[in-house]
Amino acid sequence: VAEVVFTDGSRQKLTTGNGGTFSAGVEFHPQAMPKLGIRALAGWKFSTSAAKNVDIMFTRFPLEVVASYALDSDWRVGAGVTHHAAIKLDTDGLAPNVSFDPATGATLELGWKWAALTYTAMNYRAENGSEFGANAIGVSVSYVFGKR
Repeated sequence: VAEVVFTDGSRQKLTTGNGGTFSAGVEFHPQAMPKLGIRALAGWKFSTSAAKNVDIMFTRFPLEVVASYALDSDWRVGAGVTHHAAIKLDTDGLAPNVSFDPATGATLELGWKWAALTYTAMNYRAENGSEFGANAIGVSVSYVFGKR
């Protein structure tokens, strides 16, 4: 969505899929199907430039619902839906800020214990109508409090 050019000529791209996410949520395991887990998360996803004199940030608020199936005590596979809202590129006054329409897509995961490899498929549409692929591969780390 943006490329930052530094005074030394180096460049940094801010892309739709990169960044870090902090999330919290709930997980439910139906008694009738103990291998099934349903997780709902709300979070904040961000990426920022390495510039020292401005704060260029690309932020969004993801909501995610994932159903996962335990293959054994350590491994799980999951699929679900993710929705990103309040998607915004803040240029800190260097250029006009850009807002994006809310976006919904699919998410897949392959998890081992507390870690998972994830894939998200979605597109962002900017306020000017431009569309950007926001597909991303990631690694998530999670902890469930109050496990039975």
